[in-house]
Amino acid sequence: MKSRSRSIRNLAVTMATVLLAATPRAEGFTSASDSDSKTILGPPKFFALAVNLAGHVFAVTFASGVIRSTDNGETWSRVNDGLANISLNTVVIKPSGHIFVGTNGSGVFRSTNSGQTWAPANAGIAKSIVYSLVLNSAGHVFAGTHESGVFRSTDDGKTWTAANTGMTNTLVYAVIVNASGHIFAGTKGSGVFRSTDSGKTWEPINSGLTNSTIYALKQNGSGHIFAATNGGGVFRLGKDDVWTSVSKGLTDTIVHSLAVNSSGDIFAGTGAGVCRSTDDGNTWRPVNNGLSTPRVFSLAVNSSGHVFAGSYEGLWRSIDKGESWKSVNTGLTVAHVYRLLVNSSGHIYAGTGGGVSRSTDNGKTWTLIKTGLSNPTVFSLALSSAGHIFAGSYEGVLRSSDDGKTWKTVNAGLSNPTVYALAQNPSGHILVGTNGGGAFRSTNNGETWTSINNGLTDLFVLALAVNASGHIFAGTGGAGVFRSTDNGDTWTPINNGLTNTHAHQLALNSAGHIFVATKGGRVSRSTDNGNTWTATSNGLTNNKLYTFAMNSAGHIFVGTDIGVFRSKDNGDNWAPTSSGLTNALVYHLVLNSSGHIFAGTGGGVFLSTNNGDSWTR
Repeated sequence: MKSRSRSIRNLAVTMATVLLAATPRAEGFTSASDSDSKTILGPPKFFALAVNLAGHVFAVTFASGVIRSTDNGETWSRVNDGLANISLNTVVIKPSGHIFVGTNGSGVFRSTNSGQTWAPANAGIAKSIVYSLVLNSAGHVFAGTHESGVFRSTDDGKTWTAANTGMTNTLVYAVIVNASGHIFAGTKGSGVFRSTDSGKTWEPINSGLTNSTIYALKQNGSGHIFAATNGGGVFRLGKDDVWTSVSKGLTDTIVHSLAVNSSGDIFAGTGAGVCRSTDDGNTWRPVNNGLSTPRVFSLAVNSSGHVFAGSYEGLWRSIDKGESWKSVNTGLTVAHVYRLLVNSSGHIYAGTGGGVSRSTDNGKTWTLIKTGLSNPTVFSLALSSAGHIFAGSYEGVLRSSDDGKTWKTVNAGLSNPTVYALAQNPSGHILVGTNGGGAFRSTNNGETWTSINNGLTDLFVLALAVNASGHIFAGTGGAGVFRSTDNGDTWTPINNGLTNTHAHQLALNSAGHIFVATKGGRVSRSTDNGNTWTATSNGLTNNKLYTFAMNSAGHIFVGTDIGVFRSKDNGDNWAPTSSGLTNALVYHLVLNSSGHIFAGTGGGVFLSTNNGDSWTR
């Protein structure tokens, strides 16, 4: 999910016949040809795209590795044999056909046979998070990394050497090489650095650049370099080494990706779709006809001039320079599961990047349910005492009163449509937490909503929980935890003992103890209704916590970015319990009436029938 504190990673990659750029965050993929394919839970999040000389399109994803199309995007299949880490950020292809992908924490992998098999190409960079890859005319490969700067390989990826002299910021999102062989590196917070000696030394080149977080860099046929920024739109570098803002007509100044076709048209992927410039960036206009998602994180152009756009919701292709787009997702049966819900009949509902799916057979098979959302991502699910299902999305709240068969949008009074959290109090009132609009309450089953933010100093509400007394707890993006004892009418901060105030998950056990997950992978517990907190993270080795679940024995489970951990002593100590969990990105955990645990992951839904000791898909 997105929040104010989230850092978007962006990539820019160029090659002889293709360009691409992208911005991340997580998904799962199941090829239509896979033997374990059993559901369509929504398309993946594509962080980078590239096209080889044969016209094959390669899409890399956060939790499902590489997906390849050999028919111009009409169909796709997964090609991950030998890829030890399937969480990917970037891809580049040499004229020889060798493909390099950058991973989240395992450096670089290379394929010499069009993606059929992969092998590590990691000596010197093996544990790095690699955001961007680029080639120079000599075939040397340069990698932009997370807080390790730029690395260079002169031997086809066999070995890597750090090349950072003069670079004062080593968090590098984007790297490109211009026609003169000069290398440009875009960083988070320090703008652009340039090297004129193949990476041996660097100097800042930021005159005129008013936004210093660079998500993508791209050069057009005229030799002009363009920089996509986080909130500043697009800048163009002149021959005088001064940047000029060229953002007139952009519909969103947060620009994730850039691409250029052979005609010199420039495409910008933004949070509001794709914009195109035909005059060297001086003016832009939106080109989104048929593009059903507003967020475009990656772009690529093939030798025929066809443009591919990747998003959190799938892939699109345009054969007319962006004037119209066609969804090209055949074979993309994906499961990126944010939220799970079990109703009184034992039916399981999954809120995913592609909408809502339902299983009536304990997760063996799934059916994608039509919700009517133009942006299908569903972040949260809740079940009312009347059995109605509520779903929180980018487009507000949906309600189903017939087991998910039909859905109605219920947003009257909801001034902020991005809903991250849903909860119900003992009176049956529905509560929502939003992205910047604070908390809202409905006393009439969602028909109307009232803002309830008195005392709530942070309006990024990421989590909600309600105890047996009806006290409401809200976790926020930067101000910690708040408590309301009057049904949300007023709020009080309760952060005594919390070591971090980014509180993105809350849960209560049967004794009324409250658990909060905060930034940095920390858990804190309160045994006095939130008045004080004690750190309870012994044994947790991860950096990101996404979800809590409790069983009837009092065992606590937490889903993380490296699997599931379990505590049998009320959170004092934790141990990993992820055997069989082949996708370790665990967004949500839920138990059914039999005590079986379901895990919503970046690669679908997994089931444990033995208290988390082992998992099956």
